[in-house]
Amino acid sequence: MKADFQYSTDFYGMNAHELSHTCMHLLCLAGEASFVFNEHCYHIVKNDLVVIPSPERVKNLAAHEDLQVEWFAADYQFLQSLLPSNNYSIGGSISLNQDPVIKLTDEQARHLLDDFHRLRETDGQSLPDDDVRHLRGPCWA
Repeated sequence: MKADFQYSTDFYGMNAHELSHTCMHLLCLAGEASFVFNEHCYHIVKNDLVVIPSPERVKNLAAHEDLQVEWFAADYQFLQSLLPSNNYSIGGSISLNQDPVIKLTDEQARHLLDDFHRLRETDGQSLPDDDVRHLRGPCWA
C-alpha cells in the first residue's frame, strides 16, 4: 500500500518499499546508528537529521540498542508543491544524495520534533494555513 504520509519511531522501517515515492526526514534523538545510501556508509548520533529522497535505496541498517529516532515520510510531489518557485530543489536534491545527514543544534532538533508531532496529530488530514506556513521553514523548504 502506498502511504502519502507516515510517522514512525522504527529505525528499521525507514527503507520500506511503500515509502519509495516519499522523502524521509529522520531525527536521531539518542544513541547511534549507521546505514548505507548511494554506496556510502553514514553514521548518525543525537540531533542528526537525515533527509533522504527515495528511502528504499537505504541499505544495511544497523542500530545500537539505545537508539531512539522519529521519522516522517511525506509524498515527494506534495513536498515539491510547497516550495516557492525560486527554490533550490535541484541543488538540494544533489546535495542530499551526496550527504543526507544534517547536524542540528538542540534548539533546531526541538523545533523539528515539534513539527513531526504536529504532523502526526493531523493524521493525514489537511493542515491549517498557519501550520503549513510554519513547516516551510529551513528543514522543509
